[in-house]
Amino acid sequence: MTSFDKLRQLGVDFGPNGDQAVETTVTIKDVDQLKWLLDIGLDDKGRAEHFAALFGSTGKGEGLADELVRNVAAYAVGDEALTDEAREAVAPAFPLKVAVTADPQPITVDGKKDLSHTDGTSNVVVYTDVTMKPGGYFYCAATNLTFTCDTFTRADPIGNVSDFQIVGLTPATPGKPDKPAQAGRAGSGGPGECSSAGIAGHGGGDGTTGDRGTKGTDGTNGDNGTGSQGATIWIKKTLSAPQLAFYTQSGPGAKGGDGGDGGLGQPGGNGGNGVSCGCTGNAGGSGKAGGPGGKGGRAGDGGNGTDALGNITVYVPTVADLAKVQKVQVGAPPGEAGTPGNGGDGGDGGTGGSGGKHNDGGSGAGKGGQGDPGDRGSRGTYTGKAAEVVPNLHP
Repeated sequence: MTSFDKLRQLGVDFGPNGDQAVETTVTIKDVDQLKWLLDIGLDDKGRAEHFAALFGSTGKGEGLADELVRNVAAYAVGDEALTDEAREAVAPAFPLKVAVTADPQPITVDGKKDLSHTDGTSNVVVYTDVTMKPGGYFYCAATNLTFTCDTFTRADPIGNVSDFQIVGLTPATPGKPDKPAQAGRAGSGGPGECSSAGIAGHGGGDGTTGDRGTKGTDGTNGDNGTGSQGATIWIKKTLSAPQLAFYTQSGPGAKGGDGGDGGLGQPGGNGGNGVSCGCTGNAGGSGKAGGPGGKGGRAGDGGNGTDALGNITVYVPTVADLAKVQKVQVGAPPGEAGTPGNGGDGGDGGTGGSGGKHNDGGSGAGKGGQGDPGDRGSRGTYTGKAAEVVPNLHP
């Protein structure tokens, strides 16, 4: 049974003449049907080696440390029997949606051909004859991939780094927090008073110095990278190319979020007004300085790079083709720290109160000082391991 026959059994419609390209999803009813769909025709020994190559030597795949997950994976792509406990545990995951990209007609790839489904949906890709042109490549990010074709041809130079790019993803950088609100003006001085008719009492009181602005909100730490997933590439009949090149990098850590800017300093209080008391009066109070700006928020730390979650197994039709498989493996770097928040501006100074009869008004005050910038964050600390690329001769 061909891969196209399997897809037809799962309800994929290739049009009235059976020759139309499709991008769709199929529903897999249980783990046994998933095993059937992913079967590429290996014997038990080959299945065991396939599982070991996919999950044996890189990053988190080394463990598939949860025994239930390991047993399900070893059953679905390997030769291991499924325990009753694992079958019961995995049952709620079904029915399961699997993406399908397929074309019964020959295809030509002359640019980026994206096979990713970053919502966690696996992608089963089936082609007949694939011709690669300069600049053409298959790209698959954070998606479990099963890729089969009958023939794979590239007569021209690659023109880019690979035929296949199997990568993870860098999460988005967190947004910068909003600046804190400014406090209302500090207390004003009280007004002057007359001690009795025609006799001035105390003048207008001085305002209150503004408080420091609120510290900016600390930046959010960047998330760890999203790991690259396992991929199985199977060229069934003919590989007509000087090389079959793979580039792989798992998920780099995200940049940390910028720290929030410090809040504005509180405006200084105004001086109280003096009063007139008959033929005399008293002076106005002085305004006070605005508060200094708030310190900026600390920059968020960068996220860590993430290990590949599975390897890349490549099946080619002849012994001579094994030497054509080339690989570029790049570590997934940690994210850089964000930028510290700026210190807030100082608050405006208060104004002096007006003077009473024959008296001067109070003096105004200056703006508060600039707040200090926020503290620096830290770069992430871990570089994620790239997937292994494992070439095999298909029996």
